[in-house]
Amino acid sequence: MALGVHSGENKLALLLLQNLIRYRVVDAESRAEGALLLGALLYSWQFPHFNALSWNLRPDYSRAGYRMMSVTDPDLCRRVALRHSIIITALCLASPWTGAVSWIFAADTLPLNLYLVWCSYQFYEKADSQSSRKLFRLSLIHLPALILLMIFGKQHPKPALMRPETRPADRPLAGATAAVIL
Repeated sequence: MALGVHSGENKLALLLLQNLIRYRVVDAESRAEGALLLGALLYSWQFPHFNALSWNLRPDYSRAGYRMMSVTDPDLCRRVALRHSIIITALCLASPWTGAVSWIFAADTLPLNLYLVWCSYQFYEKADSQSSRKLFRLSLIHLPALILLMIFGKQHPKPALMRPETRPADRPLAGATAAVIL
């Protein structure tokens, strides 16, 4: 196996691990949920992006002998792009429950993700070069926009004094301290 090439079943695990490390380097107090969310979004984003890209290059891939999904199973290629666009939307809507991002993130990403689903649906239905180009171009701005919205919508941990588990308990003063106050 060449350096940097990994088998399919290990790709997701490796991607999630890399993002967990990167996320922790940037913010040591962050929770793992944010890194897992980022990894899952990156994993799902690649399918609409690369399937749309490979659609217009099918003749070239076929002549070169590459077994791309767009060549071997065009219907599956389009279904997978649509499926992962829907998964991205679901991940963004469910992400505030992880505590990694705020509800503002879910609201801000919804129009962008619905447009991605719409373009993926058009690609699925029409299966032409125009719809694949439109989906591909959208995917180029979709990921950076999603990451920026994730940064701006990040849930910041409360300072230690604000957390209920770190506040001093309300207890009566004992001994000499109580006498001084009285």
